[in-house]
Amino acid sequence: MGDWGGAVLNARQRRRLCTGGGALLALAGGRAQAQRVDKISAVDITRAAQQTTLNDANGAAFRLSYDGNAQYILNRRTGPSKVEMHCAWDDLLLVQSGIGIARTSRKFKGLAKYATWEWRAASLVQASEETLAPGDVMRIPAGTGHVITSLGDAPLIYLVVKLRTVDERACGSLPRRGQ
Repeated sequence: MGDWGGAVLNARQRRRLCTGGGALLALAGGRAQAQRVDKISAVDITRAAQQTTLNDANGAAFRLSYDGNAQYILNRRTGPSKVEMHCAWDDLLLVQSGIGIARTSRKFKGLAKYATWEWRAASLVQASEETLAPGDVMRIPAGTGHVITSLGDAPLIYLVVKLRTVDERACGSLPRRGQ
């Protein structure tokens, strides 16, 4: 898929990707190019969306940014995502197609470590809701729990740009994995 080498990932590969496991560079053919600007073409995003639909996959990943401060993932939701919270990444959602709801909160039930600086929860407490539609952009700050749900028959397809936060203490006193 062009220079970004988009690849459809299973859940285990996505988990490795989101925790810095190096999956993006490996899936992109190991090409690490020193660039000052990251770009994913509209053609590559469209192809990734088509591949996820054809393969009934949850998403596709593009390689890690050259400086390691951003990750790019195309998600496809046909139902609710898991409740998740990241301590070291802000999520910037750019909705491509479909309609959905983003529920967010800084309060959780059943919070459990998932990976380094990443948590899963059974549910959100006192969540706020925002409707998502094509063209919408939403930033979910580090330390904010979120669940994204597709509404209607069409899948919700959105690009997530994960931006490393300056303050990795966004989750307060929660321990890192293994601590």
